[in-house]
Amino acid sequence: NCLRAHYPFPEAALDECDRRGILVWGEVPIYCLAPKEGETGTAFSDPPTVGLATGMLGEMILHSGHHPAVAFWSVGNECKTAHPEAAAFFKACVEAVRGLDPTRPVAYASLYGAMGCMDGLADVTGVNEYWGWYDKLGPRYSEPPGAPAPDSLEAKELVACLAKLSRAGKPVLLTE
Repeated sequence: NCLRAHYPFPEAALDECDRRGILVWGEVPIYCLAPKEGETGTAFSDPPTVGLATGMLGEMILHSGHHPAVAFWSVGNECKTAHPEAAAFFKACVEAVRGLDPTRPVAYASLYGAMGCMDGLADVTGVNEYWGWYDKLGPRYSEPPGAPAPDSLEAKELVACLAKLSRAGKPVLLTE
């Protein structure tokens, strides 16, 4: 009932979502920016990169904003939002979105719930989580036929993450 991709949807896809009542999480490819600890002069602080990011967000909103299916504008996916240079970058992105469309919530898709500076900027938290996937199922693919089934998939980590994020009083969605 909701679609999300790391790029804006084409007009025909948005038209179909409008017709079918499928929500759209609008997102541009601000994806996995993860500078090293202590690194300075990163993409987060690079004026052309900031301009590109805010420009892509603006283009997406102008292109897709008339579609009722679009429910959220996402300003990023799985970036290192705890990096000191990330705060100004994401603040600029959020301001660009709110300046063009103050009616829709601003979202961010976090890796395992790590929000960093987005904690105070996003209206909606997306959680990309893989507990019980890579850690439990990955090695089983290489085992011979007839090997025992994987351990039960417990979601203790996910439950704890969602409990922590829900205390912020904002909507939390599983986005991957």
